[in-house]
Amino acid sequence: MVISWRPPKDDGGSPIINYIVEKRQSKKETWGLVSSGTSHTKIKIPRLQKGCEYIFRVRAENKIEGEPRELAETVLAKDILSPPEVSLDVTCRDIITVRVGQTIRITGKVKGRPDPDITWSKDGKILVQEKRVEIVQDLPNVELQVKEAKRSDHGKYIIAAKNSCGHAQAFAVINVLDRPGPLECRQPNQRGWSIVSSDITKRLIKANLIENREYFFRVCAENKIGPGPCIETKTPILAINPIDKPGEPENLHIAEKGKTFVYLKWRRPDYDGGSPNLSYHVERKLKDSDEWERVHKGSIKETHYMVDKCIENKIYEFRVQTKNEAGESNWVKTGEVVVKEDLIEAGVRGKPQPEVVWTKDKDATDLTRSPRVSIETTSDTSKFVLTKSRRSDGGKYVITATNTAGSFVAYATVIVLDKPGPVRNLKVTDISSDRCTVTWDPPEDDGGCEIQNYILEKCESKRMVWSTYSSSNKMGTGPPTETHPIIAKTKYDRPGRPDPPDVTRVNKEEMTVSWVSNERNTPRQFFNYIKSVIKIAGIFITPVFEHNCIIS
Repeated sequence: MVISWRPPKDDGGSPIINYIVEKRQSKKETWGLVSSGTSHTKIKIPRLQKGCEYIFRVRAENKIEGEPRELAETVLAKDILSPPEVSLDVTCRDIITVRVGQTIRITGKVKGRPDPDITWSKDGKILVQEKRVEIVQDLPNVELQVKEAKRSDHGKYIIAAKNSCGHAQAFAVINVLDRPGPLECRQPNQRGWSIVSSDITKRLIKANLIENREYFFRVCAENKIGPGPCIETKTPILAINPIDKPGEPENLHIAEKGKTFVYLKWRRPDYDGGSPNLSYHVERKLKDSDEWERVHKGSIKETHYMVDKCIENKIYEFRVQTKNEAGESNWVKTGEVVVKEDLIEAGVRGKPQPEVVWTKDKDATDLTRSPRVSIETTSDTSKFVLTKSRRSDGGKYVITATNTAGSFVAYATVIVLDKPGPVRNLKVTDISSDRCTVTWDPPEDDGGCEIQNYILEKCESKRMVWSTYSSSNKMGTGPPTETHPIIAKTKYDRPGRPDPPDVTRVNKEEMTVSWVSNERNTPRQFFNYIKSVIKIAGIFITPVFEHNCIIS
């Protein structure tokens, strides 16, 4: 342990030249000498027994020894432990900027008992004493010096202190100014530039940035003579993910509804989040229910969807959201809607009471003769109901009210949705051993709404097991159209056999082979055949063709 004291107020008329320090254990009466002569007012007491209590006294000495002064209380000899504390000087807590060739200095204080072990590091690499690096440690004072600073010395320097009670650390950021390298960046609120790369050979590089911070960039070319002038970006660039969540679907509304379905339509959002690859989710919920139900599998690419299998006369809500690679938008909801078949209803007024007639299209067919039609007319309304609707029931329905004062005509246009008709002109072309091209024309009748997609199937003619390549349409699948069976093979047949060849001009090194050309063979094709069958004494022969074409 260390004890300290102040000099006496009265030196007895002679300068104090020495202090005598003594100690004794509290349970003993004899004093032991610690120091017979020290001119300091502080001394470290060695060789104490751990766990024992001690009393200390100090006397001043000039030409005569003075009276001793004892500590007011005993002191227990034990370790006083404390975890490390690291603090850098105020000048080192912000970015430290130096120029190339200057000395980088990071100073601070480190406390702790026992004395902590101290390490300095940069970018994960431990720094040691060397030619340019000097580490000064005189606890509590510490200092790191990097002499003759280089551009590569910029970065984050960390001081770490550790003892048996814990550890602590602090850091300083160093920026070294130099002539610009090939590519550097800086934040708008900083004056110094940070190097991104100094050895780029390409004109494209990825820079490591901190998200949601703005940066300027500057680039210059460099040759053996040195770097050229810099070109800087004019406006700061915000470091964000280039793909963001998309906006909400626009103008969501119920285009049509029927007995058990609701046809939803919406518009692509104005903001796609930077990704044109948008899709949608559609959900529904019964009134007074807290649970939303997804009404499809996967995602929807189109901006419309037919929600079927609803319960008639039940109240529903529907909602749609947009999706891209970055995530989903907020939901957009419809109002509450009763799922039921809409009736054609007309208000009728007149005096005397008008006579009402319902007709369809221009043929003016009397609809009352149809067993599927029900007409209910009161003093002020007329309701028209057509059950078991068919595709052909779509068209213009006209109501005519007539009395002795005149007549009045109104109409309603009805669209009946159904499955699409069969596709036309189904053809298979470009047949090869592993692929073919299938083409067709749209059906004459699209079922009253846009064709969502086509279903393409194939099967082996012997197995008759069909493989499907896409999903169904909004209203359902139209009748299939089949091709005739095809054989998957290459476009060409094997060449025919040539006439027997004649061999002439035979010597020990070569011979001449001639033949009658087959219209289905080329010289190259026949040579491959000859090459595989002619062999004399283990040596393959190179034929020479009559038209002086030598193929080796």
